[in-house]
Amino acid sequence: MFSCTGLLADALQTWEAKGLPLEGVLPPLLTAALNDNRVDVVALIRAGADVDVGEVSGGCTPLLVAAHNSNAAVVLALLRAGADVDKARDDGTTPLIIAAMKGHTAVVMALLGAGADLRKVGVGGFAIYLGALEFAAHYGHDAVVAAIIEAGLLEMEDIKRLCAEPMLFAASRGHDAVVSVLLSAGAGVD
Repeated sequence: MFSCTGLLADALQTWEAKGLPLEGVLPPLLTAALNDNRVDVVALIRAGADVDVGEVSGGCTPLLVAAHNSNAAVVLALLRAGADVDKARDDGTTPLIIAAMKGHTAVVMALLGAGADLRKVGVGGFAIYLGALEFAAHYGHDAVVAAIIEAGLLEMEDIKRLCAEPMLFAASRGHDAVVSVLLSAGAGVD
């Protein structure tokens, strides 16, 4: 899985290396989110910027970039302005998946509070489709796993069903704290 910020930085470097002007390469709101500039994000939103604007190489949006950067203030500003909480990159990766994968608990909680869909999946390694809970468990982010479960969006049957793969990922990678969180939530062991 490629990160939006990495793709955007590479695109800007290539553009700059060719001696082309950087103005207009990326939409201003996307650039402000990339630079973690909440003041400019809010000003651009107030001026009528499209909060779901994407760039052409992968579909990164300001919300995806802010989720990747763990900038809860920018995430909240974009959500308040009506950004699509589940708008995904071309590979299916949503802001929630990126935040969970990176271990950004505050951003995960903000996205869940805005109604992010836990059942959306993005492409992981070897083209395996994984959701936010799986990515958080895979990378050992026990606080994110706990936040997802404690959000109360999953019924016990969902927890038993949805936690099978995260349990496997956590146990196989030695993420004891994640295993403990999943067991406490009632995840199955078989």
